[in-house]
Amino acid sequence: MRMNRLLSSATGLSLLVALSAAAAAPQARPQRPPASPQADGVAHTLRQIPEACVRLQGVFTGRADQPYALQAVPTHERCPRRAVFTGIGDAPAASEGWQLDEQIVVPSAACPGMAMQLSMWHRQGQVQAAGRDGQGQVRVYLDQLQQGQAARAPSALPQWRASWQVQGRCR
Repeated sequence: MRMNRLLSSATGLSLLVALSAAAAAPQARPQRPPASPQADGVAHTLRQIPEACVRLQGVFTGRADQPYALQAVPTHERCPRRAVFTGIGDAPAASEGWQLDEQIVVPSAACPGMAMQLSMWHRQGQVQAAGRDGQGQVRVYLDQLQQGQAARAPSALPQWRASWQVQGRCR
């Protein structure tokens, strides 16, 4: 009986050590498998950023000089923006607080050796939590929300950026 308690204590202790080690390890971003191959001339959505009220839409052009075109499309004019999409361009510097959020690979259906790789970058903002009212509840009223969004500097909001490149060539 005493041996069983000792064994169960040792097993519990080793499980606790393993769980704490797993919790201390940095969380890796989920890896997406490559998207389904896309045909030339067919627009497809690569990524939606609902908090920035934008989606990224791309198309394989079929042209050798510019095989892919990518653009940011606003989702809705009345969308309440809680983040800023800073644009599509070069990869930002990690020293400025940018972190790679995910990578999306889209192969070409017309050229099996060619794919477009989109890298999504994210930078945390300095958004402050809403205060509690006299009843201890967090309440946000429409007029306060609109005034707060108008007064808030874009740099205080979380930011998103995209960079992309075409890999391989059409044979």
